[in-house]
Amino acid sequence: MCTEDNELNVEILKELLKIESAECTICENGEKILEEFEYYDLGEYDMILMDVQMPVVNGYEVTMAIRRSSYELEKTIPIIFMTANAFSEDIQHSLTLGINAPV
Repeated sequence: MCTEDNELNVEILKELLKIESAECTICENGEKILEEFEYYDLGEYDMILMDVQMPVVNGYEVTMAIRRSSYELEKTIPIIFMTANAFSEDIQHSLTLGINAPV
């Protein structure tokens, strides 16, 4: 699953994933990814590639909601932040929220 609100970035992401033969459900904002999680089948997604700066609900808020879930899979699904925030304090803050890695 991927969250990205910029259409050009979505197209680039799709092409990069296609090279790796990976499929991805695209959600254009944080609210959409939370809605998707309400109805998905356990094990349907292997990981989440998440934009941090999204409209409606940002990546930090989505991560906190997913990690607070009552479902064990949601607590452990890998979350990878796609962000331009490369400062060490931004990365540390993201890690304390429960992401697995920033890129």
